[in-house]
Amino acid sequence: MKKKMLSILTTVFLFGTMACTGAVSSSAFTGGEIYFEVPEYWQESNEYLYVHFWDDIKGESPYEWHSKHQKMTWTTGEETAAYSIPDGDWNVLIVSGDSGVETANLVFNADCIGDTCYIPDNAELLTAPSDLSQTVYPIAWRNHTECGMQKWITPLGNIVGTTLLPGQTNEDLYNRFVVLYEGEEKVEDWDTTKAEIVGKDWETMKKELIEKLGLTVPTETPTEITTETPTETPTEITSGIYSGNSETAVSNSQSVAKSSTESNNTANTTSGKVVNTADTDTILGVLAGIFLLALVTMFISRKKSESR
Repeated sequence: MKKKMLSILTTVFLFGTMACTGAVSSSAFTGGEIYFEVPEYWQESNEYLYVHFWDDIKGESPYEWHSKHQKMTWTTGEETAAYSIPDGDWNVLIVSGDSGVETANLVFNADCIGDTCYIPDNAELLTAPSDLSQTVYPIAWRNHTECGMQKWITPLGNIVGTTLLPGQTNEDLYNRFVVLYEGEEKVEDWDTTKAEIVGKDWETMKKELIEKLGLTVPTETPTEITTETPTETPTEITSGIYSGNSETAVSNSQSVAKSSTESNNTANTTSGKVVNTADTDTILGVLAGIFLLALVTMFISRKKSESR
């Protein structure tokens, strides 16, 4: 009888383990160290360097911008800096310094762990994704060219960067840009200010972007961004591309970097990581059901044994 009970409990336990495994999303990688070749002009102007990293699809980041948890360690006579990224589903990073300099968004995955990122020689500064007043440094990996700078459209309609995240498309990129300016007042603002700079009215700009991005038909302009992301100060975010002010906060990858890490999906922060309480409740519910099933099974088996 004891062996039978043990067998039943073992079976229930295995099913429970399988259920819990399915309820918890697996991490993209288990973490590891990356390196940054520090340009001479960065060495002279910065006492501290930082790596901010986040999941740009979910809009989650474990640490706030320039948190002590993001500090890099100077190595090799301060010509290189290192940082150990913890495990998680992170896919974009920025390297920055306490002087205010920062790089563009750099896509990365598990294969990039152990690699070195750098600022190309004689590289021209780029306009930040959604802030005309800010510039960022180009950045690349030494050994993983497939993970380049995250692709974005600048406030003047220029396409910068090369790499989209898994599941993202050029149409997503276009829609994120268009939603910033679609609407009577915003279009009027474009046609009276930015059109003077780029020499194109809003409709012309949209048509050219559609052609450059290889979109065969005009896409339907979204009325809102549905990505669940933090919206706390200092910078609001609702999805993927950097924004330095509230007007352009709709499309900002780097704004995840400069935002609080509280998320709209009732996530709690534990040891610097975002934990989804909905997943935890699901797991506890599954375990409770399994335990109840085990008790019922034991009770029925015992009654059958006594009746014999």
